[in-house]
This record gives sequence, C-alpha cells and structure tokens, in this order.
Amino acid sequence: MLRRALSSILIPLCACARQEPTPTAQPAPPAAPLVASPPAAPTSIELPTAPQMAVATAPAPESVVPATKPAVELRNIGMHIGGGPNDDATKAPFQKAIAAQFDALAACWATLPTKSAFDFGVDLLVPAAGGQAKVDRPRSAVKDAAFVKCATAAFAAATFAPSAKGLPTKVSTSVHFTPK
Repeated sequence: MLRRALSSILIPLCACARQEPTPTAQPAPPAAPLVASPPAAPTSIELPTAPQMAVATAPAPESVVPATKPAVELRNIGMHIGGGPNDDATKAPFQKAIAAQFDALAACWATLPTKSAFDFGVDLLVPAAGGQAKVDRPRSAVKDAAFVKCATAAFAAATFAPSAKGLPTKVSTSVHFTPK
C-alpha cells in the first residue's frame, strides 16, 4: 500500500521533470521610428485636494473610549508600594496615573455581557525613569478574556512619574467597578 502511495506521488513528479524546456522569448521586431506630431490640446488632470485624500493613521487612544461614557463608577480600592512607604502622599502619584485610565477601564467594562460590581487588580513594575509600567498578574472574579486583556492594556497605558528614590517601583493595586 505504501508502494502504491509513493508511486502515485513520484510518477507525476517524474513526468514533470521530463517536459521539454520552454522556448525562450524571441526579441521584439524593431519599433517604428518616432515621428513628431503637433502638440495635442492640453488636458487637465484633477488631483484630489487635501480633504479628499485618505490618509492612514493609527487610531487615537481616545477612539477606544465610546462616545457616551459607560454607566460605571471606578475607584482605587487598594494599593501596596513595594519597599514603602505606603502612606497617602507616596500613593497619590500612582493613584493619579491610574485614575487617568478610568475612561479606558470603563470602556472595557462596557464590553462585558453582564454588568456587575467587581474588583480588578494588577501588579505594576514602574521604571525608575517613570513612563509606562510592566503589567503583571491580573486578577479578578471576572474571567472574560477580552475584558482582562483590555483592562490590562489600560493599566499598561498609564504614564507614571519618575521614582523619587531613583529605583524601579513595584506597585500592587486594585480598582473597584460599580454599575451606576
């Protein structure tokens, strides 16, 4: 049976190898000499103006947020700063950066089929120079993969101030979602 299968594959391949080579293309006959003719009447070509031209651009981050805000209230409910201190003054800049992402987080919540109250938390590793953190360990009772991906991306988009200590900072934080 194996021999029959191999022969059904190899015979057509051998047949292809035996085909005659394709003849090469013959040179084209010489072109007729060009004769100058009187200039034709001018033609107009209408080029699109700037507003008519389509320009491909990346969507603005705000385009992720729906036109109407989802009916949900968000608030920071817990935060631990690795290496401390864990006082309000130290937490404030981190909470402010996360609160700036509340519209994006609300848009993630709006995609859920069931609108309920829940918490969503992540660990953030904020670079010493500030900027965007590496997001790790998303956690929530909501297991909707699209929501988790969206919310994790919202946290990753937060921009943090440089570290006062000049060191990377590990922040564990949670946000509470409450339907209005």
